[in-house]
Amino acid sequence: MLFLDLMPAEAKQFDGFYAEFELAALQIGIENPKGYYEIVFCAAVWIIRQRKIAPIDVWVQGISGGQGSGKSTFAMLLKLVFERVHGLRVLTLSLDDFYLTRKERKALSKQVTPLLETRGVPGTHDVNLMNRIIADVCANRQTQVPRFDKAIDDREQDLEIVDAGVDILIVEGWCLGATGYSQSDIQQQQLCDPVNTLESIEDKDYVWRRYVNSQLTGEGYQALFRSFGGLFYLAIPNWEAVMQWRSLQETKLVAAKAQHLDSKTRLSNENQEHDQASGEIKTMDRSGIERFIMFYERLTKKMLAETSKTADFTFSLNKEHEFFSVHANVSSP
Repeated sequence: MLFLDLMPAEAKQFDGFYAEFELAALQIGIENPKGYYEIVFCAAVWIIRQRKIAPIDVWVQGISGGQGSGKSTFAMLLKLVFERVHGLRVLTLSLDDFYLTRKERKALSKQVTPLLETRGVPGTHDVNLMNRIIADVCANRQTQVPRFDKAIDDREQDLEIVDAGVDILIVEGWCLGATGYSQSDIQQQQLCDPVNTLESIEDKDYVWRRYVNSQLTGEGYQALFRSFGGLFYLAIPNWEAVMQWRSLQETKLVAAKAQHLDSKTRLSNENQEHDQASGEIKTMDRSGIERFIMFYERLTKKMLAETSKTADFTFSLNKEHEFFSVHANVSSP
C-alpha cells in the first residue's frame, strides 16, 4: 500500500531495509510487518521531503488517533526508519507522560469536578510543560522530560535528560489536533447533549464537559497543535472497536500477572489502577472498562468525523487492526 511514488534512491532504501524492519516489528508483536512497513516507510519519506522544502533544525511530527489505535507503535517504528535509514536523531514524546500528578488531579477534582481526577481528557495534562520542552528541543537546548507510570497512576520521580541535537521530534497522543466546541448556540447545545451515561448521570450540570472544552480550545493545547510541522491520524473503524481492543489489552494484562511479572514494570495499558495497600495492579472488569472509555468517547467520535479530514494523512484501520486505506489532505512534494 505505497501511498507515495518513491524515487529510485528511496525505492532502493525501501527494498533494502525491510528485513531489519520485519525483525524489529515481530519482536514487538506485529503480526503483519509488511502492512506496517509500507505505511511507516512512506510516512518517513514524506517527512524527509517536507524538511527539504521548509528547512528547519527540528521537524515536529504529531501522531494522533483513538484509544488502542497503535500510536506509540507507529511512533516507535517511524523512529526506527529515521535512525537506521536516514541517520537522524529522533526524540519521541507521549502526551500520556505529561499527565498531571495524582496530587494535582486530586486538587483539581475538588476545585472543579470529581471527574477530573481521572486522567485522559484535555485539562488533565501539564500542556505548558510539554510546550516548554518542545521549545527547548526546537531551540537546540538540553531539556528534561517527565515519564508517567500508569502502574501507580503518577509521575516517576526521575526525569529523562535529553541532550541538544535532535533532528526529528515525534509527539504522539490521542487528542492531538482535536477541535473543541465554539460558543455558538448550536455547538453549545451539542456539547450539552450527553453521549453516554457518564455524561448524563455524573455530569448533569455540564461542568466537566465545559471545563474540558475550555482547556482544549485554550492557548495551551492550541499552541501544542500549532507546533506540529505535520499531523498523522490513525483512524479506528468505529467506537465499538475501542471496547474490543481495550478488553484485549486487559486480557493480556491478566496473562502477564499470571506469569508473575514484576508489578512495577512500566505497562502501556491504560486500563489499570494501583492498589496502594498491596502494591499490586488491579485489573478492570468489563463494566470498569466501559466506564473508563466513556471519558474519551465524545472527543474520539468528534475526531473521527473531523480530524480524519484535517490531518495531513489519515491511516484507517479495520477491526483486525490492519491498515486498509490512506487519505491525504495534502499534496505530495
